[in-house]
Amino acid sequence: MSEKVLQIASEILGISIDEVQKNSKSVPEENAFFCWNPIRGGLQMIINETEEKLVLGSSFSFDKTLELFREGKRN
Repeated sequence: MSEKVLQIASEILGISIDEVQKNSKSVPEENAFFCWNPIRGGLQMIINETEEKLVLGSSFSFDKTLELFREGKRN
């Protein structure tokens, strides 16, 4: 994950860059990363290296978030 992507995720999720790195996983088929704020009700997001992102609430599953991202949903 690039420093810029880490910074964007940190700002949106409201957690430190260290926390973003700890609470993320690679989504290589989309050249992206899935990151989340581990608190109850925290946000989650998929962000790619071109800084396209989809941010959703914690009520969405990873699979649903990925499905929406693949469909081209962004915010």
